[in-house]
Amino acid sequence: MFILTPFNPLRRVAIYILVHPAFSFLVIVTILVNCVLMTMPTNDTIEGTEPIFTSIYTVESCIKVVARGFILEKFTYLRDPWNWLDFIVITLAYVTMGVDLGNFEILQHFTCFARVEKR
Repeated sequence: MFILTPFNPLRRVAIYILVHPAFSFLVIVTILVNCVLMTMPTNDTIEGTEPIFTSIYTVESCIKVVARGFILEKFTYLRDPWNWLDFIVITLAYVTMGVDLGNFEILQHFTCFARVEKR
């Protein structure tokens, strides 16, 4: 995004977090727990976890954007087609929190399994 140089301390920390195995493990565990919860019958407890998972995915995306950049250069966040899907689903999750657009649960299920496949 042309705000941080490649050697900026904030960007270096984001890169360190992004490539750390614990970060990948945490993301995979989050995805798997989210997939398991989506397969369970709907109740208020499970629906209450949606903002938690949306927040975790938002933090993951922000770390990737800070580490890699957003769109213009090679190897940036939106140059990866898998991240397009993440970006769209996260955006829709925030939109549906404020506006009732109906249920886009099918897209969430597809994203969950696509994230597992990506990893």
